[in-house]
Amino acid sequence: MTKKLFICLFTLLTLLVSCTPGSETDTSSVISEETSESFSSGESSQSGEESETTSGEETGQSSEEVSDESSEESNETSQPAEESPIEIMYCSYDQRPYAVIVGKCKENAVIKAVTTDGQEVESESFYGWFSVRFRHSSGTKVTLTQYVDGEQAGGQAIYNSTPKNPGTAEGVVAGKDYQFFYSKCLSDFMRYNLPDRDRLDTLTGRVKSRIKAINDAGLDTKLIYIIVPSAITVYPEAVPAEYKQSTGKTRRQLIMDALQEAGATVIDLETVFGLHKNDTQTIYYKTDSHWTEYAAFLAYTELFNIIKKDYPAAAPYDYDYFNWYSGYFKTGDMLNYLNMTTPVYLTPGFYDEDCLEYSWFRDLSTDVTGVVRKRFAESAVYSEEVTYSHLIETNRQNLPSCIVIRDSFGTQITDLIAGNMNLTYFQKMWDYTYNLGNIKRYNADYVIYIVSEWNAEVVLNH
Repeated sequence: MTKKLFICLFTLLTLLVSCTPGSETDTSSVISEETSESFSSGESSQSGEESETTSGEETGQSSEEVSDESSEESNETSQPAEESPIEIMYCSYDQRPYAVIVGKCKENAVIKAVTTDGQEVESESFYGWFSVRFRHSSGTKVTLTQYVDGEQAGGQAIYNSTPKNPGTAEGVVAGKDYQFFYSKCLSDFMRYNLPDRDRLDTLTGRVKSRIKAINDAGLDTKLIYIIVPSAITVYPEAVPAEYKQSTGKTRRQLIMDALQEAGATVIDLETVFGLHKNDTQTIYYKTDSHWTEYAAFLAYTELFNIIKKDYPAAAPYDYDYFNWYSGYFKTGDMLNYLNMTTPVYLTPGFYDEDCLEYSWFRDLSTDVTGVVRKRFAESAVYSEEVTYSHLIETNRQNLPSCIVIRDSFGTQITDLIAGNMNLTYFQKMWDYTYNLGNIKRYNADYVIYIVSEWNAEVVLNH
């Protein structure tokens, strides 16, 4: 009995000690250390692999969510998660050692980021999305704070892990204020890809010969070239500071000069894009490499302001003729190239609802029959069908006919061109072959080239 009584008393004393002030603090301290260890960066600069918890790719959580889960013990965020609308979605290297964080925030927020090694970055958000580019090294921790109208909104979020390696299909540079660029556009920006005089003279001679052959065949077909200025040309102020813009004419401008010398019609969109770059609607998507439907509309207006001189009935429709609507849509081929998202066109029926970009689209006019669009619903991505060669006839004999030779920038303007033509033959996308036989076959009044600036080399070669 004495032994049993001793055991009972000892047990009671143990329970009393566990309930005294300070013991709970000791316990939580241990939990905090364990939590902090489990969420620490698994730094691996060779493999570029993320730690299990920070990227959210494996667990479905963002790094901000991870930090918030441990915030009560480790103080990784200044406020609980429900009070902090900053959500870190992805982080990848763009151009090593630089990496970019992409996430969600309050609309109209300015994100200020401070790293443990003293970097300070400020970035304007875009309809609730932000990006922050920073130089990453082992142990770098990034603290993000958002401000709306100069006042801090909510708590902070912390990124403390290893960025993912980007994909290999296309290089991407993360610019300022949630604007992304193809890295190959840097060659135009810094004038590293200028063609020599011999190549330009060859281009002029080739186009002169084509125009002569057209005239010798008794045709009056005109060649029109649209080399679409890239996003880096339209938004040079968003390019990271380590890339210095050179002066003098760009490759695009030199090619346009050579084409004009040959007698072709050249539409330079740089001026009109410059006039409209600060409109509510954007010229380029933020996370996708293509021009927007608004930019395509501006190009359409310039194109048919020229064509209407020969065919008054082909005058361009004004902005209000179309039904414009806005919302969040799946875009983002550059986020895919950064290994952040899965593109919709690789997974039919799949939409990464965690990564949407706010943009504007237009409906077709019901007045034009025979013109269809092949864009996926709820997405800026078009179906593969649009890449095939195809013929669109609207049976309006008072309008001209044309052949369109294009890269992927022909997609957003397809219906606009066909809607103002009697007949439009769209050559297979990325097939730049010039064919006098097709001009005769379709009795084309115009051959219209539409290529992006970063793809201008095809004009030199074809």
